[in-house]
Amino acid sequence: TRHRPAWSTIVMLERRLGQYTLLAYLIFVAGYFLTSNAVDHYKFLVGFLFIPGLLLLPRLFGALSHDIVLRLAAAYLLYLLVSALWAETVDFEMLASHAILAGLILFFVVITAFFSATEPKWFNIIIACTVTIAAANALLSMVLWDDLQRLAVSRLVGLGTMREPNSAGAVYGFHALLAVAWASRIESRSVRGTLFASAFVLLGFVLLTQARAAIIAAVAGLALLALLNKSNRPVAHLLALAAVIGAALFVAAGAGDNSLLRNWTWQVRLELWSDSLRQIAKAPLFGNGYLSALEVYSHTENKSHANVHNSYLAALRDGGAVGVALLAALLGAAVHRAVQAGRASGDYALLALLCFGLVYMLTSTDTLITRPRELWVILWFPLGLLAGQRLAATRQESTTTPRQSID
Repeated sequence: TRHRPAWSTIVMLERRLGQYTLLAYLIFVAGYFLTSNAVDHYKFLVGFLFIPGLLLLPRLFGALSHDIVLRLAAAYLLYLLVSALWAETVDFEMLASHAILAGLILFFVVITAFFSATEPKWFNIIIACTVTIAAANALLSMVLWDDLQRLAVSRLVGLGTMREPNSAGAVYGFHALLAVAWASRIESRSVRGTLFASAFVLLGFVLLTQARAAIIAAVAGLALLALLNKSNRPVAHLLALAAVIGAALFVAAGAGDNSLLRNWTWQVRLELWSDSLRQIAKAPLFGNGYLSALEVYSHTENKSHANVHNSYLAALRDGGAVGVALLAALLGAAVHRAVQAGRASGDYALLALLCFGLVYMLTSTDTLITRPRELWVILWFPLGLLAGQRLAATRQESTTTPRQSID
């Protein structure tokens, strides 16, 4: 009995820490739209979410350490860091900074998995708040956009942390799909209506960015939901988006190379991918090493690029066959789990969200270890949701009748 007050205090402090971490997590995931300063966003992650969250790490990893998605994510990130040692001259300072980033990414995946599995009601609130904030930011961005009258040839970036239209299109487009996908999980009709309305606003924003990879990824995700879901089929969103895309293409037909129909960027990408094959051939098994800083050349632009614009080719370039095999294992496990979750519930939301990132990564990204940018939203967040599925199923089985587990 003498230890009961002390134990009660520990339990209360742990509960308060969990509540604080939930709030800090909400501010971080919504931070893409709450500030235009990516540096402050990163500082908030480290100072207000990660450092306090260190106290929760034993509990987080204790609950999730056996999850195959999480293990494969850790294995791939670790291999990338080790491959940096292939270089003739190793920059240990840069390697240390990327090791910190890899740790932060893994922490983000773990905490996303834990909260989505153990606090589903609060997590639904986090999603609803984030999507609403994103839509408000998008609407304000469109209203304040100076080039709105020249929308056929101008590309919207917006007021968020993304300072480039393709990255902005990815982040806002993903949240449009997230709004549609998550609506069926919300009981309140008014909140569901807000999510659907937010999705239309966010899709409009994406169209104005002219980020074609993001537009294609959004269409793919919506089409998946429309085809596979037993309920919550976003046919209206998909048809509206298709109609607006058709109208945009018609208007842009006479707008030249700055329009949605511009062709030369595809030529550039093909040249970059072709040049990356030359680098891959030099080290096909283990790769050239992460942080190799290899550049690819475009004859059309007559300049070199550090970004190969394809994360799968980047994995092969940096990690060779071993690296791309680890990445394929990670993504394969994630797809398998998303399909299982869809079959068990009739809701393929997680598969659609994962599909968005996998499609976008084909043409617009490079290495996967970054500061909080679009990959944190379109790849690591869905992987976190999928990593939490097994824990969520286990918790549900402990309180209800047995159901199909998710491996």
